[in-house]
Amino acid sequence: MRGYLSEAMGNLGQLQILRLRGNHLSGTIPPSLANCSQLRALYLYENDFSDPIPAEIVTGSGAVQQPEVLHLASNSLTGSIRVQIGNLKRLRILDLSRNLVTGTIPPGVGNCSVLTTVALQQNFLTGELPSELSGSSNLLDLTSVSLSCTENIHSSRITVL
Repeated sequence: MRGYLSEAMGNLGQLQILRLRGNHLSGTIPPSLANCSQLRALYLYENDFSDPIPAEIVTGSGAVQQPEVLHLASNSLTGSIRVQIGNLKRLRILDLSRNLVTGTIPPGVGNCSVLTTVALQQNFLTGELPSELSGSSNLLDLTSVSLSCTENIHSSRITVL
């Protein structure tokens, strides 16, 4: 399948899981998905989405307050990981790997108290791994979080060689 996701997707009030893997979908992820009040999981990996992840989805500002899965790997998503992602208290899986995400990992990610999987490899992230994340007792899989650092490396830092 090729094409775009329509803003009309936001009218699917009972939508719980959106699984559109490997379909060559392009353009932006519709911010209107935040209007799907029952949405628990977004599986939009292996597509051609670009631009930043819509703020409405990761900040809980729409009707969808608590997604459990954001699997958005292997796209061309840009921008940084929004600080407000820490408001997603039910988020279990965050996979933004193989995108064009820049900046640092916000400490708020550690506020996602049931987070078990974080995959951020093959992006352009810099800085330190937040102590709030590395000290999480629920985190089972911190998949290849690669950060480029220009300072001396300490125990909580990971670098790309």
